[in-house]
Amino acid sequence: MRYELAAAFLAQKLDVDTLNEIVSQLAYAPLLYDNGDTIEADDFAAGLQIELADEARDAAGKLYDLAVRACRRWSGEAEYELLQDCLALQADLWRAGSLSIGDWMRWLERAGDGVVELPKYDFETLFADLPEGFSIHDFHDQLLYLLEERPDHEWAARERDALYERLGARSGA
Repeated sequence: MRYELAAAFLAQKLDVDTLNEIVSQLAYAPLLYDNGDTIEADDFAAGLQIELADEARDAAGKLYDLAVRACRRWSGEAEYELLQDCLALQADLWRAGSLSIGDWMRWLERAGDGVVELPKYDFETLFADLPEGFSIHDFHDQLLYLLEERPDHEWAARERDALYERLGARSGA
């Protein structure tokens, strides 16, 4: 099953709770590993709290295969940590309706192929007095906070849109 078919199946044939379980595993299974060298698609599926029917298991497997390719590409400790953060943010963006499963799978495929790069920032130059471990997820939250306070905040809107684009999501506008 090609990823496009898998994405269509996942998006159209599964109830929200089942799809949420599959997505949660995509975002959080990599946290169980120190790097991306050893994680396998079965490791994602093993954490599922539900039993999937054959076609759903095959579709989820395609999603997890793409995730493994991305994990291999960014298997070094620092890059892998950034990938983990991006996957968690992508899960949130999916839940918010800004990232479709198809777009996420396309991003994962392109990531595994070396076409896309992880978003990298020098947060210390952007913000003062950051807590240790400030992450992409924290940056996203900060951007949303700035836009909540001032919806016309051009820099925050530009940065949010650029971040979404780098993660394969639609603009938050």
